[in-house]
Amino acid sequence: MKFGFRHADKFVGLFVLIAIIFITASVVVTGVNQRWFSRDYEYFTRFRTAEGLSVGMAIKLRGFQIGKVERIILNDKNQVDITFVIYDTFINKVVGNSMIELASNPLGLGGGINFYPGKNSKEIIPEFSFIPSDQTAEGKKLSESDLLDKPEGQDAITALMENVDPILNDVDSLLLSMTALLNTVDSALSGNQSSPIGGMLLNLEGTTQKFNTILPVIETIMQDVNRMTTSLSLLMAELEDPTGLIPKLIDPTGSFDTMLNDDNILFDQILILLNDVHANLDNLASITGDIRGITPELNSVLNEATGALQEGGKVLEGLSNNPLLRKGISDEVKASYEHSNLREEDF
Repeated sequence: MKFGFRHADKFVGLFVLIAIIFITASVVVTGVNQRWFSRDYEYFTRFRTAEGLSVGMAIKLRGFQIGKVERIILNDKNQVDITFVIYDTFINKVVGNSMIELASNPLGLGGGINFYPGKNSKEIIPEFSFIPSDQTAEGKKLSESDLLDKPEGQDAITALMENVDPILNDVDSLLLSMTALLNTVDSALSGNQSSPIGGMLLNLEGTTQKFNTILPVIETIMQDVNRMTTSLSLLMAELEDPTGLIPKLIDPTGSFDTMLNDDNILFDQILILLNDVHANLDNLASITGDIRGITPELNSVLNEATGALQEGGKVLEGLSNNPLLRKGISDEVKASYEHSNLREEDF
């Protein structure tokens, strides 16, 4: 079975037409950008040397490109003849008393060709005419006269110094900031409490004193704990003794009658053990009371230590951001310590 397309030739023709239109539009846009459809007006000038000149160099009027260099040749008098064109959109600027200037920079920061139109003249210079440069006698006379529309400029050294001045001001500000920072650190180290670093050192000193006050209490508690541990060890030794309490209780020959008729030997041993347990409970109660007594003071010391560390963090952040970033110090986040009663914990 054969298949056919009734309008295949029409579709092919449509695609070909679209391709032709697209190519034509591209050529037109490229031609407009390359000035294929614009007219350029040709002029020439003369320089003593071709140094700093090149074919295609832009000719500018107050920063706008109004033309370009087309040819550079050396004439019979060893002078350099330059042929250049002016775009048709700027041809009304080429009026009487106009001049071409080769802009050079003694510091090597760039140059170019500047075009200066004449003042108080509306007569357009005919095409292929000679326009004097600043290196010719006619151009020098125009430069010394008031016939050129030439903006007042400045030399490269002055422009460079004006760019250097803001840099020097920034360096001076940075040095002042570093001096103030060093003075603050020196004042803090010398004991001045008004600075942030001095306040931080004072808080650290107070925290150290608090810890020194609490250390004897902690040592006393540890001694009580050691005594309690010793008593518990003795109790466990009594329980593990083959001739102690447990073997006598589980001895098949033993009975309550033996316990009641052994001249209170077993009863005295039980009483001794109970007294030891009672003493251990008293030590544990004393330790718990001591811990409860120092808990508020310990909580206060921890809060002060946290505040000192936060002050140190803010000072360090301020030091790191001071010269350049100037971000300041972030908002602090308060931390609190909650303590629980030791009687609620498992031993």
